[in-house]
Amino acid sequence: MPESVLRGVLISDFNIANLAGFLANDSEEPVVEVTVAPFGQAIPILMNGDHTIWGGDPFFAVVWTRPEGVIESFSRLTGHQPEDEKTVSSTAPSPGIAPWPVSRGSVLA
Repeated sequence: MPESVLRGVLISDFNIANLAGFLANDSEEPVVEVTVAPFGQAIPILMNGDHTIWGGDPFFAVVWTRPEGVIESFSRLTGHQPEDEKTVSSTAPSPGIAPWPVSRGSVLA
């Protein structure tokens, strides 16, 4: 059994199973064990510190979303529906800014 095992969670608004499979099959250390969050539930999971995905105190989380998957006005715009540019830009968060506390080995892109 390897000495170092990093446990983490993968959260997305799309099917992130390919990344989970890649991480599970990587033969190099550290060994990475991940739990995949329920599909399309990124915002509710991030807002709920008591969600079962956080059990076991994971070391890292990969949060990977598409703008149209989490920002309603952006979704309308990409769906070729009329949307005011000001509305879209005012609801989009700044890159790398987390609206919740970040801890344990956190890296924001």
